[in-house]
Amino acid sequence: MILPVKLAALTLPVEQLLFSDKVKKINMFNWTQERILVITTEKIYNIKKTKAKRKIRIADLGGISKTLKGVEFTLHVPSAYDYRFLSER
Repeated sequence: MILPVKLAALTLPVEQLLFSDKVKKINMFNWTQERILVITTEKIYNIKKTKAKRKIRIADLGGISKTLKGVEFTLHVPSAYDYRFLSER
């Protein structure tokens, strides 16, 4: 697992780390941006360097879809906008 600097400062004390890795976020212009995706027992974090750019509560997640070919997946958030990522894992 890749742990961003100061992860404890970004998360709640009750959260347990489940997954962390470098990914590429795909923005609305189809450009990729390097991020660290952190999944805890409570939230999903999109981290750029040492700052959480977005936090999604697991309870707010509508679903996850993955392409059949390739390494792209999307986090669907009905109350906001979806998030597209590329990951080799």
